[in-house]
Amino acid sequence: MSLLHHVLSQEMNGMARKVFDRHFEIDPKLNKDYDDRRKLLMYEDILYNLGYLSAAMRFDEDKIFVDYAVWIYQLLCYLMKDLTKERIKDQMVLHFDIVRQVAAEELSEEDAQKIARPLSKGIRAIENQSIDFDESNRFEAGSYLDIKKKYLECLLKNDTKGASTSSLLRLNRA
Repeated sequence: MSLLHHVLSQEMNGMARKVFDRHFEIDPKLNKDYDDRRKLLMYEDILYNLGYLSAAMRFDEDKIFVDYAVWIYQLLCYLMKDLTKERIKDQMVLHFDIVRQVAAEELSEEDAQKIARPLSKGIRAIENQSIDFDESNRFEAGSYLDIKKKYLECLLKNDTKGASTSSLLRLNRA
């Protein structure tokens, strides 16, 4: 059975649950770092991770997952200011290792090997990014700071219409 089948089925939730539970078993500090909201978001992120891994496998393109891994690392560094970027990197590396372990238990040997490749590349990319990434001024770099602030504000409020409108402002200015 392929990973894609797992992603498109209820079995994906079982995999995600195993990854989630195992991460908290291995890293008990997560219970201190994460409140209930963060735990829910972490579970949702696991589902996204599995989705991006599935896409990388489906198209035989590891870059899909690697780019996603770097993006999520940068986003978490920006949103989780109470944690160091080193702590976030460590959590993500451990998380990807756990995904690899659970995949080896749940998937065919062929699919487990296919999933290990983008996970390994994602880990290396995050480790490199944690050295090079300066989250303090990345958001403010470039043009359209006022539009970026409005867009982010709308996203954080779940205001899809407002976010869409603010991104259209950027297009109209270009």
